[in-house]
Amino acid sequence: MKRAGEHSFNKQSALLPHSTGEWVFMLFLVAFCLLFTLVELKNGRLWTNDLRVYYEATNDFFAGNNPYQHAYGLATGFFKYPPSTLYLFSPQSWMSFGTAQLIHIVMLSSSLIVSMSLIRNWVNQFQLFGNKPVSIGFSYLLFATVAIHLTRELHMGNVNLLLLLLFCLGIQAFLTKKMLAFAVFWSLMLMLKPILILVVIPLIIYNQLKVVFMMAGIGLLLALLPIIQVGWAGNVQLWQDWFSAVAAHGDYLTSFNSIGSLVHQFTGFSSDWLFSILFLAFLVTLMVRERFKGKTSISNVVAWTCVLSAAVPNFFVTDTEHFLLSMPLIYMLIIHLIKHKKWVWWSVFALGMLFFSFNSSDLLGPDLTDIVFNYGFLGMGNLIFIGLFLGLKSKPIQSQQIELAG
Repeated sequence: MKRAGEHSFNKQSALLPHSTGEWVFMLFLVAFCLLFTLVELKNGRLWTNDLRVYYEATNDFFAGNNPYQHAYGLATGFFKYPPSTLYLFSPQSWMSFGTAQLIHIVMLSSSLIVSMSLIRNWVNQFQLFGNKPVSIGFSYLLFATVAIHLTRELHMGNVNLLLLLLFCLGIQAFLTKKMLAFAVFWSLMLMLKPILILVVIPLIIYNQLKVVFMMAGIGLLLALLPIIQVGWAGNVQLWQDWFSAVAAHGDYLTSFNSIGSLVHQFTGFSSDWLFSILFLAFLVTLMVRERFKGKTSISNVVAWTCVLSAAVPNFFVTDTEHFLLSMPLIYMLIIHLIKHKKWVWWSVFALGMLFFSFNSSDLLGPDLTDIVFNYGFLGMGNLIFIGLFLGLKSKPIQSQQIELAG
């Protein structure tokens, strides 16, 4: 007999489908990625401009040059990733750009498939939000919600699906109590995209300090990695140039989806960080409040990391593909909508999806697309998802609650 709070884990692999419906869904994702790539090739649009930046910057670096000095490809194609990431991209410097394109698209497609499998696994295998399995049909709803952003990610050849994969692998390791693997996955994620540091906040609040220190140690080693190539002084210079490149990011990239931009758009009040900081303080206050109420289950930690992962593109000026990091939150939101069974909540979700999921000039036409872009509808849709999830999260659901250790 199991004691209260114990949990028996399914021994099946989280990465493999467990039913015919899941196999069909995996084949659907494979078909989508393959068809999109073939259509892009046929139309001469498989540009992957972001990948070109990584490719040329990496080649430049290993040829002895500074990768932060000029743009690659497009006028906005500045390399903005930390120096350590050049070693992650280094294998592509041994191959042609066409080969690198193919491998990168396969990696992005695989990351999508594995990530969606893991997200579904958290609900069905670990029973975070209820004991009943959820129909595979809701994975198609998740796909429909983010499909526009997936096409842009594959078109640009960015790394957001890789970030999503590292995030999901980290959560999976956390759920199975493999803390070293968790620290490695999230350290690599933070090296690729340091602004995701916000997802560490729940670990601190829920007293998971051991893994935070492990991540800090791994991060320090990664930060020192370029010394192998350029020495201590060269490494310091690279990091200084990276900071300068990130600081200049806002000079040539515009986003109306951040909280500061949305406030300015609708009130005229201009402040780059004030309202973002206030919103973050609000989220942290809710976390601390839950913590003091004794809500220390694993599901709470997972939920809050997903909230902050989703909120990152609302805090920072960044590309729209970063909203792919909302996928875990959106799926958990769908689970809550299923459990609460209120049509009014589904209506709010539909409104969020209207803003979030249809930002395409092919669907809306150029005039309506300009309105949607300039008024930050994508950012508003994401905030609707976050707000609805937080509201439903506060309502009780009958489920097993796996308590945190320590």
